[in-house]
Amino acid sequence: MSGIMKLSLLLAALVCISKAQGDRELCQCSTVRGSIDRKHGVKDIQIHPASNFCSKVEIIVTRSNGSKYCLNPSWEPLKKMLNKIQKQKVQATTQSTLTSTPGNGTTESL
Repeated sequence: MSGIMKLSLLLAALVCISKAQGDRELCQCSTVRGSIDRKHGVKDIQIHPASNFCSKVEIIVTRSNGSKYCLNPSWEPLKKMLNKIQKQKVQATTQSTLTSTPGNGTTESL
């Protein structure tokens, strides 16, 4: 087989492999829940926004025992809770900025 033919086959194989991998999203959540499992304590909640790797918002809950599950980002009680947390963060940031801003007093030299 000639060198050009081998190179063409290799190039075609690489294109097929990259196309197959490009069509598949790398989302972490294959299934989602519509409720929080309060029986096993919640250790952490991570929110992953949509990205090039996964077109969906993913909310991953880690239990106290280390196991994980995903919440449905469209679940209304969760939306309300996230909005409330976001508002609290904005208020805290605004108050922090207002209280830590140095005075704007000016002094004149004679």
